[in-house]
Amino acid sequence: MKIFQYIIFFILAALVYVLYQYMYMKPAFMVGEKAPSFRTQTIDGKNFSLDDMSGKLVLLDFWGTWCGPCRKQLPELSKLYRTYRDSLHGTFEVVSVAMDDDTAALRSVINSDSLVWPVHLRESKSGGPIIALYQIKKVPTSYLLNDQGQIISVNPDMNELKSWLEKIDQVHHSKTKSGATN
Repeated sequence: MKIFQYIIFFILAALVYVLYQYMYMKPAFMVGEKAPSFRTQTIDGKNFSLDDMSGKLVLLDFWGTWCGPCRKQLPELSKLYRTYRDSLHGTFEVVSVAMDDDTAALRSVINSDSLVWPVHLRESKSGGPIIALYQIKKVPTSYLLNDQGQIISVNPDMNELKSWLEKIDQVHHSKTKSGATN
């Protein structure tokens, strides 16, 4: 009888874990939805609105300086950004939303990891208006938005992001060539 109780306990524990991971922790927005807009200030005190990114491919990246997986992917993201920044002529941007209480530590990571994109936002680890709006429950969480602000990918890995950038780069170059020949 005791073994049966243990089996029931482990099955229930596994079910709770699965529900927690796949229901509660999943991102609030899905592919095809319009990303909610917001207004705030960058860590440099400049006004910023997500609506200002209209017409661009935008990676909205939620992360923290204390998050190991976040810090691991930042150098790759920085490399991708630098690679495509010039060839896409400003049509790709990263908006990073750091969940961090220490602005000095955040600036240090931005400098040490060469995060060269211009839009860096900071919210408290315990949350803030943007974190609440996007219902962020874990980091890293990211949304890739098309030029209309529609979500085209949720939590893309670097290969998927690179694939999107290559497609846009090809379209941009074909438009440039066809415009030059007309």
